[in-house]
Amino acid sequence: MDGSGSYKGKAEGSNSSQGLWIASPAKTTLTEAKHIYWFESAYDAMAYYQLHQANDKDLRKAVFISTGGNPTVEQMRGVLTLSLPAKQHICFDTDLAGIEFAKNLQQEMYRAVRSTIEETPERKPYLDSVADGKNLDEGDIDLLPDALRSSYGKYESAWEEAMSMRSSGLCHPDDIREQTDIMNGNYKEFREGLREFL
Repeated sequence: MDGSGSYKGKAEGSNSSQGLWIASPAKTTLTEAKHIYWFESAYDAMAYYQLHQANDKDLRKAVFISTGGNPTVEQMRGVLTLSLPAKQHICFDTDLAGIEFAKNLQQEMYRAVRSTIEETPERKPYLDSVADGKNLDEGDIDLLPDALRSSYGKYESAWEEAMSMRSSGLCHPDDIREQTDIMNGNYKEFREGLREFL
């Protein structure tokens, strides 16, 4: 580059809507990856690796992805189809565009998970109540089996208690933390039951 043109960060003739920059120091494939790190730019991905690799030796086995800016549905679906079991780390910028990118990627992850669930007669009413692109725990709880509804009720009660304790200003931080731990444990139990049901 001689400085006379404007560099856009993509090779001429690239397919920006489907193509991605993908790297793994250990040459881990998408299908073998346990961790996928999503970035807007390859430069950000390389910088992240350099900053964190000394403290996280497993980072070598991770897969780093750059969408080259605004991630497209094709890019997200292509990666998620091959790497759904992997933990997806969203590392976009925290500006408005980055927040929107993260939201879109999260919705595509929910869609990808939803597409893997077999619609049995028992599951269908609940699955139909989950809006497109939403988390599987956002359906109509009343359409779940009794045991799951009861499990959700325990979580909801613990959540209400934790929120009440926080907002009252009368509770010790340790008591609030303990109630929050109970709430999180109840939510985890509900999610595990929901996973088994679906």
